[in-house]
Amino acid sequence: MKRSTYCLVTSLLILMTATFTGGFQRSPEWVTHTSAEGRYSVLFPEQPKLTTQELTGPTEQKYTQYEAGSQDSGGRYKIKHFEHPATLVYSLAKIRENLKAVGELLSTNEITVAGAPGFESRFLIKGDPGDEYLMRVRVFIIQRRVYTLTHFVNKRVDSPAVAEKADKFFNSFKVVDGNYVNL
Repeated sequence: MKRSTYCLVTSLLILMTATFTGGFQRSPEWVTHTSAEGRYSVLFPEQPKLTTQELTGPTEQKYTQYEAGSQDSGGRYKIKHFEHPATLVYSLAKIRENLKAVGELLSTNEITVAGAPGFESRFLIKGDPGDEYLMRVRVFIIQRRVYTLTHFVNKRVDSPAVAEKADKFFNSFKVVDGNYVNL
């Protein structure tokens, strides 16, 4: 009888220790993604998936858009960039106007990134009935390179902790090319 009580108490202690220590573990470290093509580095919650897409400009010139993205319980994180042909002019005002089609504009602010002009906007996007999403986007142009950083989250799971993760993503962006000044 004494041995069975000892085994039960030991088993309960092991179970309690495993339960409590799991609750106090630190969140996983974020991964630094560095893009040679984009000349930047940024933190992601996990190793990002990388894709490319061939774009065609209005004058039929082709160029490549690069994308890196990952997700976690705090939403989806994505950066896109491309270097537009010298014959094209990209306007932040035109990009901002085009983004309004995405959803309801909640706010927009002028920003500078590495000394270059840009803006940050927040949108409310309607999904399936009852689903609403929040999208925060930063767009800026450094020389001929257009950067777009996006965080997308279901409004139901938005919280201060989610906002903190989004801030971590946005604030980690750094230009790594010697021709640009870091943030």
